[in-house]
Amino acid sequence: PSKVLYFRGLSPDTDEGDLTQFCSPFGRVAAVLRLKEKDQAFVEMESVVASTAILSFFSANQALIRNTPVIIAYSSRKQVTTNNSSSSTSNTPTSSVLHITINNLTHPVDCDVLHHIFSQYGGTVLKIVCYEKLGVRYALLEYTEPNAAMVAMTVLQGHSIYNDGC
Repeated sequence: PSKVLYFRGLSPDTDEGDLTQFCSPFGRVAAVLRLKEKDQAFVEMESVVASTAILSFFSANQALIRNTPVIIAYSSRKQVTTNNSSSSTSNTPTSSVLHITINNLTHPVDCDVLHHIFSQYGGTVLKIVCYEKLGVRYALLEYTEPNAAMVAMTVLQGHSIYNDGC
């Protein structure tokens, strides 16, 4: 067993945020290395217990990421390193607070809507402050866990919260 997992058969549009979201229910994701040209990735979990839980669960259930079946196995790597750093600590979250910009409002977006959306990414949402400045809506959102903030930011950054764009 290893705390690093190897993923293959990923769809070309699968990104680090998808992998983080996929693995985070089993434990904290320490690092992700996506090899787009090979449709592969390495995900380092915080512990062997977490990586083993992923493999155990998906030995009995089909692993789907972006509706594509993927194969998951233990990696021979001891840790994941990226071009941006020489250690896996580069993906360690440092803050549990997100500063959210809400653009192109076509539907009402209030603190309740944000709580509903951001509660899906792990941790507990502690506080949300919504405000407007120069005609642009913003929010500050605080999680109990910095990792939940990292997952939410990775998955949602630059994406619409509604299908028709908001």
